[in-house]
Amino acid sequence: MISEETVLSKYILICFILIQFMLSPLVFGQNEDDDEEMRKLRSMGLEEILNTSVLVASQTPLSIREAPGMISVITRKEIENSGARDLMEVLTLHVPGFSFGQSEFGPIGLTLRGIWTFEGKVQLLIDGIEMNEEAYTSILFGHHYLTDIVQRIEIIRGPGSVIYGGYASMGVINIITRDYAEEETNFVSAGFGKMFEKQERISAAFGWGNYFSDLKINLSGYTTNGALSDGKIKAYFPSTPGQLMDIPLGMQNTFLNLTSSYKNFGLNFSFDRYQLNSGIPVNFTTFNLTTTYENQLLPELGVKAKLMLTSQSPWDLKSTSPVLLPSGLIDTSYANTKSFFKVFPSIQFNWQISRNINQLIGFEYKGTKVVSNSIPGYLELPMLFKEIDKISGISAYSQLLFQFEPVNITIGGRYEYTDAFGGAFVPRLAFTKIMDDFHFKLMYSQSYRTPAGRYYSPELEPEKGRHFEIEFGYRIGYKHNFVINLYDYHFTDLITVKRDSLLSATSYSNSSAIGTRGIDFEYKYSDETIQLGINAAYYLLYDNNVKSYIVPLRENVTIGASPFRLNFFCTFNFADWISITPSLSLYSSRIGFTSGTITQTANSLIVENYLENFSPVAIFNLSTTVYDVFLDGLKMNLAIYNFFNQNYEYIQPFLGYNAPLPGRSLTFWMRFNFEF
Repeated sequence: MISEETVLSKYILICFILIQFMLSPLVFGQNEDDDEEMRKLRSMGLEEILNTSVLVASQTPLSIREAPGMISVITRKEIENSGARDLMEVLTLHVPGFSFGQSEFGPIGLTLRGIWTFEGKVQLLIDGIEMNEEAYTSILFGHHYLTDIVQRIEIIRGPGSVIYGGYASMGVINIITRDYAEEETNFVSAGFGKMFEKQERISAAFGWGNYFSDLKINLSGYTTNGALSDGKIKAYFPSTPGQLMDIPLGMQNTFLNLTSSYKNFGLNFSFDRYQLNSGIPVNFTTFNLTTTYENQLLPELGVKAKLMLTSQSPWDLKSTSPVLLPSGLIDTSYANTKSFFKVFPSIQFNWQISRNINQLIGFEYKGTKVVSNSIPGYLELPMLFKEIDKISGISAYSQLLFQFEPVNITIGGRYEYTDAFGGAFVPRLAFTKIMDDFHFKLMYSQSYRTPAGRYYSPELEPEKGRHFEIEFGYRIGYKHNFVINLYDYHFTDLITVKRDSLLSATSYSNSSAIGTRGIDFEYKYSDETIQLGINAAYYLLYDNNVKSYIVPLRENVTIGASPFRLNFFCTFNFADWISITPSLSLYSSRIGFTSGTITQTANSLIVENYLENFSPVAIFNLSTTVYDVFLDGLKMNLAIYNFFNQNYEYIQPFLGYNAPLPGRSLTFWMRFNFEF
């Protein structure tokens, strides 16, 4: 049997040989013009990011330093250098406070600042189009959302409910894809990865764009197939505590994105096929068709109208695990299939009242119809879940931006009404100030979230939150930038997962309250040869009444979520044709529930869970990017992930019966990208 040390040495040797080969001047062809252009791009990196106009925080173009929110912007260059292959890897490394855990059925979900966000607390947008799945309004991570087609990612680390609605109470992630027509380029890419044990990962992507007179078309997409882990997972219902089983942990994803524009009209079509093969397979196919009209009606008045049609069919959840039916019998094969159809028209007006005053006004309607085709199982028990075949709601929001010399003031509010839960109003107030190299932000907002998807308890109430945020930032010249964020979030009627011990089933319920306080820190440095980033995050819970979150004797931390996170990455541009980026992610200790034993009684299945302490883990990655390999436009990325083969596991961040999902072992990755 080949030892771990032997395999590691082999990978290092392969990388060393490849790099030495690529260093040969016979392989590369660079000219002075290309070199100068590359130097310009690198030298302006940090200043370009700080001065980038972002829309994600307020839908009004503002720089990161003055936008009313805790904003992170990750550029294509940063993603490329880091070797991040998908959205989860980007967020893990580049954004403080983002960590991940295993959901109820095996997908990987997001924990932000100690709060589990899987069911409808973070909104994902691709080119402004909502991409959360419809059943639970969650974001499914893993090999999902590859980075090959991404131009940049804008992130609000905090509430965005006034502009984006209730499913943005903890954050917003906006992925902006590349504009190939504007760049006058096309590309194809292919990647292959091999984990320490036996599993592998492959991906392919493409991008194309062109102008046809006033018609602009961009088409891009990717496909990926691989394993979430090559480790063994504990059984969902093991007969012996700690029993290990070989459960498939593979995932496939195919994504297509078509955008076109003609004068004031725009069209977007996206196709997203998600398939997870785990203990409980999950799969769905989403079609999005969005039309937009954008025009300047008057010099001071602009309008943007949008109509989005979404079909997600089927949303499939199939189980081969024991399930207790109302009859008292144990069913080992149950299927839960849903189809969702959503219509989402909206209109937004942007009125420049004066040189210093801007008003944003928007109106939205959402209507969703659900078609069920299920084999009855525990998710269909009427005493646990109330079924909705259709739900509709309207929203109206307004935001005033006052840009005065002493300070910028943002005042906004949103009213949201649904036919199932009634209405609510949420306000927003922010003060931002730039003083030369120093900037300051003080923000207050509220959030309101109705139960996501289709499943909820009959007595379930909407969740409400209030949010305080402070940011201090300081830059030194064009090379150094420091940012410190302080926050205090408090939720009432928090919607969380609960487990019914009698029926051995899970459902949703309201918890009286939970709060989280913490601090984020970011530092970035950039010059022609080095781009460095350090970010750290620390949180503590308070007023924690969420039973499924509580860790005995440590009620100020969330199950499975490290209270302290640290990330470091540094890109060394040794020459104009090669860069090397080492990165490190540190997780403090965690406490999580592991799968225990299951006992059948006359009327129920009793599941016993066991607490386990997970030691601190440091994950080290190494990425090398080589430009113009063999011919102009061909890039090669070589990377080693989890260099020292550390054991990191994705824990279910609430009391449940799923054992932790093993993370990826040491992985070797190679990707070629050709632009033409």
